[in-house]
Formats: sequence, C-alpha cells, structure tokens
Amino acid sequence: MSETSVVMRGSLDEFSLADVLQVIGMSRQYTAVQLQTDDGREYGTVWIKAGRVIGARSSSAQGRHAFVDLFGPGAAVFVVHRLPEPKAYPDPLGPLNTMLMEAIEAATAPRKVVPLPPPPVKALQRPRPSRAASTAPPPPPPRVVGATATSTAQSGIAVAIASPKGGVGKTTITLNLAFSLAQRGVRTLVVDADINGDVMSLLAARDRVERGAYDILGSPHELPSVIRSTVIPELSILPACGPNLPALATARRSLADEWGALLAEARRMAALVLVDCPAGMFDVTADVLASCTHAVGVLQSELVASRSSAMLERGIAAIPAERRPRLLGVVVNMFQGRSEASLEAFHAITSADAAPLFETTIPRSEAFAEACLGGVPVRFARQRGQAPPVSWLFDMLATEVCDRTGLGGPATERAIGSFVA
Repeated sequence: MSETSVVMRGSLDEFSLADVLQVIGMSRQYTAVQLQTDDGREYGTVWIKAGRVIGARSSSAQGRHAFVDLFGPGAAVFVVHRLPEPKAYPDPLGPLNTMLMEAIEAATAPRKVVPLPPPPVKALQRPRPSRAASTAPPPPPPRVVGATATSTAQSGIAVAIASPKGGVGKTTITLNLAFSLAQRGVRTLVVDADINGDVMSLLAARDRVERGAYDILGSPHELPSVIRSTVIPELSILPACGPNLPALATARRSLADEWGALLAEARRMAALVLVDCPAGMFDVTADVLASCTHAVGVLQSELVASRSSAMLERGIAAIPAERRPRLLGVVVNMFQGRSEASLEAFHAITSADAAPLFETTIPRSEAFAEACLGGVPVRFARQRGQAPPVSWLFDMLATEVCDRTGLGGPATERAIGSFVA
C-alpha cells in the first residue's frame, strides 16, 4: 500500500475487530483495515467505504468468506490505511452492519452458519497492490517545518470553526481536532471566541481562567501571557475571557481589526490556529472569519442542516473578497446510523451540490459526555478501560485537514493526567 497513508494503528487485545470496523465504517473515505500477526505477517485486509464492505482478503480466501475468516484467532494488530480513490469500485460485498452480524455469529457458533457464496465481483480499474507491497509500511506524511518551535514569521494559518446554528458541536470538534493535530506534531493554538459555550468549561477548567481573548482585544502583545499550556507540548489554548465579562464581548460594532491583529499575533506563535466561533455567521463570527485564512463548517446530521449549509456559504460569501477565508470543507457531526431522520439528513447533506464535505463523519456518542465530565479530549474518556474508538475519527479528520492545508506529521501517543496546565 505504498500510495496510502496510515491514519491509526492498535492492538486487537485492546479493541475488538468489530469496534474498529464500525468506527472506520462511519467515514466516506476509501479505507483499508489491514490485520497482522504478532510477528508482523499479513493476516488479511478489509476494504471499506461509507458503511459498506468493498472487499476482503484472508490468507486462504477472498470476498465474504474471507471477511468471516478474519474474525478467527490469529490477528494481533490492526493498521488503518487511507487509500486514494480508484477510478471504479467493485460491487460491494454488503452493508458493514449486516456482515458484522454474520461474521460474529460465525465466530461464536460456526457450525450453525450457512456458508455464503461470494457474489461476482467486477475488477477494479486500478491495479490492486501486491501482497509484498501491502505489508510494507507507507512513508510518513511530511512533518511541518517549524511546527514544534515558535516561528518569527507570520507563517501559520488560522482556521475558523463555524456554523450557522448553535448546539452542533463546534467546541467539541475544535478541541478534539486540535488534539489530534498536536499529536501529529503540528504546533496548534486553540483560540476561543465563544463566551457562551467556551472550551475551558468543556475541560472543567473555567475557574482557573483570569484573562482571555476578549480581555486583550486591542492589545495583541499581551497574548503570550494569557495563553494556557496543556500537557501536550504542541497544544495550547487562549480562553475566551476571565471571570468578568469584558466590555468588548458585548460591543455592537465591528471588531474585525482587533481580531485581525490578535490572530496575526497568534499565527506567529503556532503553525495552526483553530478558532472556535460563536453560533451564527454574522457579528463576532463574521469578524473572526474576516481575520482567518481558512474556515471549517460544522453541520449537525438533522433535517435543518440543509438550510444551515446554505447560510454557511452565504455568511462566508458576505465577507469582502480580500478578507474572505477559504472554506476547507464541512464536517457532518452527531450522525445517528439507527435514526431514519438522521440518515435522511445525512444523505441530503452529502448529495447536495454545495460546500465540499470532509470524508470523516462524527457520530453521536456517550463518550463525548464522559470526556466533558473528565475535563479531557475524547481520546482519554475511558470506556471499559480503553480509549473510545470514536476518538480515532478525529485522527482521520486531522489527516484530511493536513492534506487540504499542506500541514502534516506522524501521530504519536502520550499519557496524560490533568489536561490543562
């Protein structure tokens, strides 16, 4: 898989293969989950896209039989590869959820399962990687120059996380995306522009904040003294404000110049600045957007999202061309695979001829509430003593953001205690 990029890897002692496939299956990316034995030999591979199994291969079979084989003993490690889109796909083997049920039943009671004949599969128009190539690790993405040291030039980029509607999870997306980017080695600064649902409250650290962004608007030279560090060296946070509401937080005039100066200073201190915007596309959000180089939209997987998508584009289009950020894409959040309404909204969003969508979709999960309770990113919300698989999706989203902005770096893992210093 020399043309692929690794987005995650782990031990099957910690995560079941079913959990891995269900989480990866949420993505619309063309993805391969490669299984290996303890000594690094290839055990098999599953190809997935948009909730469907595109193909499967084991040491002794291909197709649906191979998919069932992969749930037997022998595999120890999983490696998830993001693949380039082929010119054509073979006929899918079937929906992932259905095939998982069949495979799990086969693994627990193989004598009761009727073998499934493999349907005819049309060959991909692009050549399939050889077995020798598939076991070779792909080259790591390029590391950001200057990503781990303060830059003296204004070389960083500023990305506004925005949505026309409140309650869609902008703050959750901002924090967890920032964490995954920092894990890749990208020096990341989260700037909180939302005094209503701030990042520090999500991290259970609100009472430790004395000053924030709104306190130093107009005084960007004070930025270094206000930034809060975290236990991840490449990640820091500029809170929204201190315990008292600053006058500028309720100002009824444009603060685009003040935000422009503050974010320009922030870009000198980080390779990537992520700004968590208030709900709506005007007022403060418009000022922030006019001060950023890029934007990411967040839409909830519900029927009102189709209208929100149009308002997102209108809000960005209303910004003067010389200050208008480039829209990197839209993240669909809070997807519920078992809800017909959510599925209908998801299909409406993904089929609309509108803003470019990220391939990674984030589902609803109780892991986010547990993370908030613990005051940590979702990676550290323990479920049965393990990191919730949904947290891996932010690594996949980080890969997409790096691809679209030119940033990048290999992911690493760190153990943490209290997250905010």
